[in-house]
Amino acid sequence: IQNLIRDNTARKKASDLLTGQKQLLESMALGTPLADILNEIAAFIKQQIPDTSCSISLCDDARQTISLVAESGLSNTFRQNVEVLSCEKGNGPYVSAILEQKLIISETTAKDPEWKNLNDCVSSEEIISSCAMPVFYQQSQAVGAITVYCKEPFSPSMRDIEILSIAADMVGVTYENNQLEAASIRNEARYRRLFSGINDLVCIFPITASGVGAIVEVNDIACRTLGYACEELEGLYP
Repeated sequence: IQNLIRDNTARKKASDLLTGQKQLLESMALGTPLADILNEIAAFIKQQIPDTSCSISLCDDARQTISLVAESGLSNTFRQNVEVLSCEKGNGPYVSAILEQKLIISETTAKDPEWKNLNDCVSSEEIISSCAMPVFYQQSQAVGAITVYCKEPFSPSMRDIEILSIAADMVGVTYENNQLEAASIRNEARYRRLFSGINDLVCIFPITASGVGAIVEVNDIACRTLGYACEELEGLYP
């Protein structure tokens, strides 16, 4: 009977894990805003690793500061204390996870040098142990970390590490998509400045195997030179 109970428990945990992954992937596919997806991932981790709280932090491009971007289960006081920190040892295991690009386990926060600059903070929150998993950008550079906090002695099991790895991959993909979107917006802005600012007449139209297509876009110079509104020129054939 005990073996059957254990088997059913393992099956349920595996099912819950798959369900959680599916929901997160659906949110990512639907283009859910970055902040919302990251908070969903933090809540997913807290649900999968009971009796813990969780945070997701990202560092700036220069790796000078690390900022809290999502959390689940943290107090307002703790959030304020770790909201923005310098990327230096002693400011939490998430800093070392990024700098050393590996899982950092802090089994006793009170004595761990990873927490030396925030010892009063974790002590007042009664956080006994923690661990931090790095988040990678394009599978190469650590750009952030997922941290789990516990008010009891805690060392992550193989399942816990698997959950953190899955979550870190999801954060990494979300971060990469956000970077690509930001780059796309910057490129579009550059194109618009060039397209609108050029002093030559510009008409854009496709050329395919079947011939020249209708005009899809014109600049202001073209409108003024030809004496038509943009809407009148677009759709015409050159």
